Amino acid sequence: MGMMVERMPEFVLGLDIGGTKSAAVLGTGDGEIIDRIEAPTEIADGYAATINRLCRDAGELLNRNAVPKSRVLGVGISAGGPMDAEAGVICSPPNLPGWDNVPVMKMVAEQLGMMVAVENDADAAALAEYRFGAGERRYDVVAFTWGTGVGAGIVIGGRLHRGVKGAAGEIGHITYIANGVQCACGKLGCIEAYASGSSIERAARARVLSGEKTMLADMPSADAKAVCEAARAGDKVASDILTCAAEAMGRAVAIAAHTINPDIITLGTLAFSAADLLMPVVMEVVEKEVWSRIRDGLRVMPSPLGSRVQDLAAISVLLERL
Repeated sequence: MGMMVERMPEFVLGLDIGGTKSAAVLGTGDGEIIDRIEAPTEIADGYAATINRLCRDAGELLNRNAVPKSRVLGVGISAGGPMDAEAGVICSPPNLPGWDNVPVMKMVAEQLGMMVAVENDADAAALAEYRFGAGERRYDVVAFTWGTGVGAGIVIGGRLHRGVKGAAGEIGHITYIANGVQCACGKLGCIEAYASGSSIERAARARVLSGEKTMLADMPSADAKAVCEAARAGDKVASDILTCAAEAMGRAVAIAAHTINPDIITLGTLAFSAADLLMPVVMEVVEKEVWSRIRDGLRVMPSPLGSRVQDLAAISVLLERL
C-alpha cells in the first residue's frame, strides 16, 4: 500500500489595522486574496473592540470558505507604528490614539489559537512589495504608506530593516516646515502633517471655513477622495491642496533616495488612487532634489499592487516569519 501524503497547510490570515479602516483577509502563500471583510476602525470604542471584531471576522472568513484551522499557516498583522514587532506590542501610534502598549500578538493568538506575527504597516508593505510586487524578490525596496499617515518600510538585500528601536523609515515625522502645522505625533511641521490624507482633509476644511470660493464647500465630505474629485473637476483650491501634499511627499521620497539609495521606491494608497493628480508633482520634486547619480536607475512609482497592497502586507508579515 502506498504511503499517505499529508496535505500541507496552504492558507494565511491577515489582519490590517489602519487609522481609518481595518480588514481581515484570507489568502494563500503565493499572494492570492481569497476573501476579506472590512469595516471602519472605531477609535472611540477602544482597541479591544477592534481586535475582537477582527478575530471574529477572521473566523467568519474560515467558516464561509470552508477552510479548517489545520490548513492555516497562521496570522499576519499589519498595524500603524511605532511598535515592538518581536514582542507583538503596538506602542502608541499617532493614528491610533489610545492604542498604548497593546499586546496585539498575544490577544490574537489567544482568540484564534494560531501562530501570529506582527509588523508596522510600512514594514509590512515593504515585505509585500519585495515578495509580490516591484521588488521581484531581488531588488532593494523602500515602500511608503501614503494614506491616513506617511511612513516607509525598507527591504535591503532581501531583509527587512527595522532599526534598533523598530522605528527605521519613520520619514513622515521628519520636519518639513519649521514650527509648522502640528502633526498627530505631537511635533510641529512633520512631512505627514502636510502629505497625508488626514492633512489633505484638514487643509480642505480650513480653506472652506476661510470663505474661499471652492466646490468643496458644497460637497458632503472634505476628505482626500472629495478633494481629488473637486480637483479633477477643475477646482483651483482643491488642486492647490493636492499640490502641497504631493510636494511634501516628494520631499519624503527624496530623503529616502539619498539615505537608502534603493532600486525602487513605491508609494501607497493616495499614489495609486490619484496618480494623475499627485505623481507629476512628486516626480518634479524628485527631479529637483535628488542627485542625478542616485536618480539614474531609480524607479519611483505608485505601488503596482494597488488596492491589494495592505492585504498582501498583512499576509507577508506571517510568510516572512516561516
